[in-house]
Amino acid sequence: MLHFGKYLFSAFAIFVAFATCAQSSNPVGNAFSTGNNCYTITPAIAWQNGAVWFNDPLDLDADFDITLDVFLGANDGGADGIVFVFQQVGTAAIGLPGSGMGFAGFAPSLGIELDTFQNPEESDLPQDHMAIFRDGVINHATPQNLAGPVMISPSGANVEDNQEHVFQIKWDVANAQLQVFFDCELRLTLNQDIVQTIFGGNSNVWWGFTGATGGLFNVQSVCISEFAVGLQENYAVCEGESLQLGVVGAPNGSYAWSPATFLDSPSIANPTCTPTVPINYTVTFTDICGNATTLETSVTLPLPTVTISPLTEACDGEVVTLTATGNADVFTWSNGVEGNSASFTESGEVSVVASISDCEVEATGEIVIHPTPVSALPANVTFCANESVVVDAAASDAVSYVWDDNSTNTSLSIDASGTYEVTITSAFGCETVASVTATAQPFPEINLPESTLLCDGETVVLNAGNAENYLWSTGATSSSISVSEEGVYTVSADIAGCTADDEAEVLVNVNPQFAVPNAFDICPDSTVWLVLPIQNYEWRWDGAAVTDSLILTIGTHELEGIDPATGCISASGVEVSELPRAEIEMASEAVLCEGGELDIPAFSFYNVTWNTGFEGETLRIFVPGIYTASVNTVCGAATAEISVTEGKCDCPVFVPNSFSPNLDGVNELFKPTFDCEPINYLFTIYNRWGEIVFRTNDYNVGWNGAAPDREYYVADGVYIWQLQMESTLVSGPNVVDINGHVVILR
Repeated sequence: MLHFGKYLFSAFAIFVAFATCAQSSNPVGNAFSTGNNCYTITPAIAWQNGAVWFNDPLDLDADFDITLDVFLGANDGGADGIVFVFQQVGTAAIGLPGSGMGFAGFAPSLGIELDTFQNPEESDLPQDHMAIFRDGVINHATPQNLAGPVMISPSGANVEDNQEHVFQIKWDVANAQLQVFFDCELRLTLNQDIVQTIFGGNSNVWWGFTGATGGLFNVQSVCISEFAVGLQENYAVCEGESLQLGVVGAPNGSYAWSPATFLDSPSIANPTCTPTVPINYTVTFTDICGNATTLETSVTLPLPTVTISPLTEACDGEVVTLTATGNADVFTWSNGVEGNSASFTESGEVSVVASISDCEVEATGEIVIHPTPVSALPANVTFCANESVVVDAAASDAVSYVWDDNSTNTSLSIDASGTYEVTITSAFGCETVASVTATAQPFPEINLPESTLLCDGETVVLNAGNAENYLWSTGATSSSISVSEEGVYTVSADIAGCTADDEAEVLVNVNPQFAVPNAFDICPDSTVWLVLPIQNYEWRWDGAAVTDSLILTIGTHELEGIDPATGCISASGVEVSELPRAEIEMASEAVLCEGGELDIPAFSFYNVTWNTGFEGETLRIFVPGIYTASVNTVCGAATAEISVTEGKCDCPVFVPNSFSPNLDGVNELFKPTFDCEPINYLFTIYNRWGEIVFRTNDYNVGWNGAAPDREYYVADGVYIWQLQMESTLVSGPNVVDINGHVVILR
């Protein structure tokens, strides 16, 4: 609830958010909304951490008076409490759990705690207590403790009493004073310019609540109580209708409306008003803490008027603009446009609604759009040169046609290229201008060669030039064809139906015929000769002229035979390959993991045989030893040897997640286990505040749950551990740096 008093206008925007549509919120962590402006910060579950931030920021440059209902639980032994917070971190902020109450750890911020659990390390009072902190620090012995601590209840009574309590915060900008009330009693006062000293001069802050539980817990919730008074300055209602005046107050508050005229009840929070004339009202309200407030409002009865043209006619494509006349504040047309005029392009009934406040009156009219003639005239026509074409512009509902040569027929004969227009008029007088572009198309030009001479296997492309459609004697319909056989080839080509013909003859000569091997394999450092066939051809080897024989070299070569009579050429590819040397590539040493297997690769271009009898490039072994690989080829032989030793390859670590040091002899000690010899070792355990409770460099020593000074055992709960360890494996140094948590269960 917001309670305004003399600060009604400076805080009005905040009241509207609560009283009319409920303040929107952003619960984070374990917090959630329960409806009706109420929020559970923590359920009654251990180790919960929640916060609720409202999405409308608060301006600390304006006075405010905020009153809320808080529920701190039903278990006097529960924990930990809630904090009312101003902050500039954002609507996703959440602090530390447990004694941090979700507030500890983020800044800049100002928090008013309601702490229901004593944490001696934070200098807490034994009783349920409250204080004002800054910047996420909740220790009363620090400079961040700005006011308090004091007992929440002046009598020191338990506030975890299964009851809702009134929690009120007042801010006086002029005096830089923050006051905190609990159940209408002033408990804390802070005299400080918090805008400058905490928020660096920025007065806009997010606000809300944080809360947390630890090993002990309670339901902790807040409600934006309906103890606020708010009233619009002006209301408007249509004649003959009713409205509800907007005051929201406590069910046990008192109301007095004056005068009672037109009200169904002058003593309730939200009376219904049915006026017949304008009227002014005042209302006086007394809240639960005895504060009285008087507010004023007025009710008016606006009466709009509006008229538009009853009938408007136009041609298709024209824009019809209608104008409304009347005394309204807003005119809304049937096409969604707002204003005293609107444009339309289609036939039909149109309307406009005139309104003053929520009072409306409607006027209607009709728009008739007459169609323009639709011509059948084509956009483009094509005809062959020295011919003509007739075009027809006939259109429905047309009464006249006028061409640009002043002829008045529906059709026109065209014998020359150009653009021709016709104006068509309907019975209503709507006009359409249609046009046709005429093109005199010349016949295609085809220039095929009379004859073409090919060698066997060659092709020639016959191209019929540029046209639209083609038909060759082969059945092809493309502009060109590839030909490799003897014959006479004809083609017909047309453009826009204008056709021309042509033909070409193709002759084919026989290519030279000869045969040589296409592949040779040569051992390194050897020589091979190639003897050419005895035929009446000219020879080229890789493009160079040769006679009867040549020495082969490694690579890909081409032998060409040329017939001097026809110039035709045949080619044969010859691949000369060098056989690989008899070699084996293999490591000389390797390590086999204990209890594992190892693949030993031996790289060679030939089949590999191992001293184990296995044949193949990769040998899989399971025991250490000396292994030999060998190859034997037409170009020589080779061997290689590898020595395989055995070693450790990994060191898995296991850390349990709980233990029970209760002296029953079972699960008494907490320590990691692993199967290797560390050369460096550090095992550390922290409590939830980050304090070290155990540390050792001896991997044989574990933690029995004792405190650092060994005078007592730590409490049950969750603790954080970190293991840092280094060992030596086959692959080299093995570094472990891991962390986790362990739970003590007794």
